[in-house]
Amino acid sequence: MPELKRFAGRPVSAISREEIAECIAEVCKRAHRLGAHLKSVLGSMWSFLGDDAVRRETSVPANLLLRLRTPEKPNIVVEQSPANIVSLFENDREDLRRDIPPPLAMGRAVAIARSGGMKEPAALSVLLLAGSLQRRRAVIGSHRTDFHLMGEWSEEDADIVWAIPPYMRKRSNRRRAHLKHEVVMVGWAARTVRRLDRLAAGGYYFPVRSADGRRTKNPHADPGFINHALQYMPEVNISCRGWRRGFASHGQRELGFSIEDIKLVLDHSEGAASGDVTAGNYALDPMIAKKREMMAKWIAWLELQVEGAIAADPSMLDAESVGKAIFRARYGDERWEKRVARTIKHGVGVLEYPFAGKKKKRAA
Repeated sequence: MPELKRFAGRPVSAISREEIAECIAEVCKRAHRLGAHLKSVLGSMWSFLGDDAVRRETSVPANLLLRLRTPEKPNIVVEQSPANIVSLFENDREDLRRDIPPPLAMGRAVAIARSGGMKEPAALSVLLLAGSLQRRRAVIGSHRTDFHLMGEWSEEDADIVWAIPPYMRKRSNRRRAHLKHEVVMVGWAARTVRRLDRLAAGGYYFPVRSADGRRTKNPHADPGFINHALQYMPEVNISCRGWRRGFASHGQRELGFSIEDIKLVLDHSEGAASGDVTAGNYALDPMIAKKREMMAKWIAWLELQVEGAIAADPSMLDAESVGKAIFRARYGDERWEKRVARTIKHGVGVLEYPFAGKKKKRAA
């Protein structure tokens, strides 16, 4: 940050509280959120340097930045005409896909995932996301012990309750984040969980695969795995957050869900208002029956969109056609043509031929 250049070459112990406050105020004036972050970082640094165990070495006074406040964020209200308001979202750089995904686009994504043209783990991750509407980290980090049947395992259509553990949720002291968030999987969403359970070699449904056998940061795949699965779906432009936005918007308009109902499924304070002491500390029922009713409506509505998408483009029923489109979107036309030439030589299907040749043995 250019505002920090004033301290270049100076001993930290010689910098006063007032100088730091002036620096943070200038940053807040330029970008308030950036200034608040700078205050947090500098506060941690000065707390460490002013600790009793190192103070004789650093000469930094104790608690120098204690209770240092950032300037209040200015409440600037700028009147915008309707045309200007629309342009704000069109030029949004934070989320280029902020728009609500069309119903048929959501149905198309589910149809492609079911087609057989995708690799099965990628397809199942999209189906679990669409059928549960939970955050991508929770989906990728799903563990078989988090799922509980509401009936017998032999019942193919029995509902499943997914109890998402606290460490897979967003942290908050006011959102009951220390408890599990439970969501009900119904219909084909429950069958997706059963399929994942049958494929799971260990506990995680999407385990990480390290080619050289080294330990990885997490035992499960990176959350970006789902983004890549969605990214290369032909004529589908939906982000992971777009699914949650689509549920909230279409659910409110098409299915009559209230904002409190939507929060209940999306893990937004379990439907309670911020600061609601009763809902946060006393009324702790997970409301399974209510959630099941909502998810049954959502799955039925989404199934109608799948049927509509297939009617508009029957090629989504052809696994080879879908696989070809995904391969070309991911690797380009030139690589597709090379693949076709190589598969003709070997006399196998285009999508059956391995992506790369045999690996060379490493030298001893």
